Amino acid sequence: MENFEYTTCIEDGQYIVYLPRKKQDLRIPTNYCMYMAHLMQLLQRTPSWLLTGCQNLFAQQEADGIIERVPSSPTGTVHYLPYKPIWRKERARVVHDASAKTKTGQSLNDQLHAGPSMINNLVGLLIGFRLRPIVLLADIEKMFLMIGLDETDCDLVRFLWVEDPTKPLEETRVIIFHFGRLPFG
Repeated sequence: MENFEYTTCIEDGQYIVYLPRKKQDLRIPTNYCMYMAHLMQLLQRTPSWLLTGCQNLFAQQEADGIIERVPSSPTGTVHYLPYKPIWRKERARVVHDASAKTKTGQSLNDQLHAGPSMINNLVGLLIGFRLRPIVLLADIEKMFLMIGLDETDCDLVRFLWVEDPTKPLEETRVIIFHFGRLPFG
């Protein structure tokens, strides 16, 4: 908790945090080539209607400042997060996998502190719902996406996409994004 308070700041009314590293020097290799193969498979195996949904989702996230196109040169260690698109509640969603292992057997999750489990006891939660006449619910997805990620850690949460997913993959059409906000999920 002490480290969290030391590495958290507020800029323009937004919390900015660092990823909670186990060691200051991350020993995780870049996985660009492996990730390009993953992207090619994703584009070949995913239905075009779902790829179009992903294209719209990434465009919306870029407009909202959740993801950003990567500037020309990295500031530190570079790591790419594989993902898979899914269809939920009439819209496309993307699930990023920080536990995906590289060729060395390491993942980004292996290099970061998990922290204590903050999930409430489900039984206690259900009993609480039954005892009170009014229940308040909230969408926590938007809450977590309001927490900014420090620029030094943005290169650890990169991912690739293409300008037009309906056309064949070419290296020149690949777009590199990174999260400007704390990835959720």
